Amino acid sequence: MKILSGALVILLMFYISPVHGQAARATGPSPLDPVEIGAIGVFSHADSFHSMVLKRQCDPADAGRIKSINQRLERARKRLAARFGEKVFPAGRTYDWAANGFCDAMTVESYGMHVTEVEQYMIKNSIK
Repeated sequence: MKILSGALVILLMFYISPVHGQAARATGPSPLDPVEIGAIGVFSHADSFHSMVLKRQCDPADAGRIKSINQRLERARKRLAARFGEKVFPAGRTYDWAANGFCDAMTVESYGMHVTEVEQYMIKNSIK
């Protein structure tokens, strides 16, 4: 999780860093808007937990709940991709590191909470 958070911080610093003592380049990356930066942050946490429950052996009793959470995350991803681009929110992304560890009820609960955070963020910022 620290590696993912660190990578996100570096990516964000790259996009929002000011140009010091140079004229702005027209060919450089365009700055992300604050809503997009926030969306990347909340979605990346939920997407990390999606990889965890996908790659780990979760309790079969949680299968229905996981399927429901997966559907909610995919609906949110599609809406975010429609607003900010498929390149920023691609379908089917998984993380190899997520296979390490075990999947217990708390992992599934955390996954659901992170997807709820994505949904709440989208409502707060009128992402339809």
